[in-house]
Amino acid sequence: MKEAPLRARGVEPTVPEKLDALVAALLEKDPKSRPVDAHRVEHDLVALSAALGLPLPLEPEAAPASSRRLIAVLPPVGSQQWAKRLGVFEQMLTREGGAAPREAARTLDELRKQVRELSAMRESSAAEQQKLEEIDARGRDGRQRLGFAVDALGADASKARDELRAAQAEVERLSPGVKVGQAAFVEAHADAITWEGRSGLREPYDQLSAAYRRCADLVDAWLVVRKRERAAQGKLEDKERMVTDVDYQIAELRAALAKHEQNIDLEREASRKRLVDQSARGERLEGQLLQLATRFCEPLRARAHLGPLFQQLESEAAPAS
Repeated sequence: MKEAPLRARGVEPTVPEKLDALVAALLEKDPKSRPVDAHRVEHDLVALSAALGLPLPLEPEAAPASSRRLIAVLPPVGSQQWAKRLGVFEQMLTREGGAAPREAARTLDELRKQVRELSAMRESSAAEQQKLEEIDARGRDGRQRLGFAVDALGADASKARDELRAAQAEVERLSPGVKVGQAAFVEAHADAITWEGRSGLREPYDQLSAAYRRCADLVDAWLVVRKRERAAQGKLEDKERMVTDVDYQIAELRAALAKHEQNIDLEREASRKRLVDQSARGERLEGQLLQLATRFCEPLRARAHLGPLFQQLESEAAPAS
């Protein structure tokens, strides 16, 4: 708390001088001697990295690994495969003609309805997936746009704080001179009052004249430093207003960024929920289609002349080797 810390280069001589100076500035006892803010530290680190030829870390949005986690939509093969199966089922009914079971035609109608529903759901799921990707893209774009604005204002804020610190130092430098000038005049004025008393405004004295002149000279000198102090104080107030204004703009941008993230999260969650619901519904439809297909095929499977069509169904259903 009281002793100056060791310099980094004193511990490890290979530490770059500018990095050593930055670490020392960050460890200064007096806050006024430290960097004005984190943005200034980042600026110095970026400049140091460039001077040393060191690569900078990627920004989060530029990282190769995306943080997006997409929910799988219903695969197109699902509805397409069922459309092919419907074609085979229709061929079976055609070959059976009037010998087909009565329930087969009704079951086939239900199958057609379910396949249409599955196809519509696949399209809806694909559209929802596209919407989710658009939400993520809007989220990234808004985050980058607001982030760049915050960074730009951060640079302005650092510059304004540097100027504010310089203005404060100027006021502090001039204030003692103003006090000295005031004290000198007060002392000279007391001397002039003493000689006024002796004179009684009836008898002129050389000392009274000299005291008045000395007071005038000291007032002139006091006025010069006081004007400089007032100008420095005015500049200081301007810099304080500037810093306050930039800080307010940064706070507003950060609030807008937080609101943007909240809205994107709500949209994303709603879209993900719809995708999950659609996926679950698609699985239920697949199960129902399998049950209907089984019900349609059971009474026809024993008919030898339909064997090639059943073989076609089985070959399409077999996984690719």
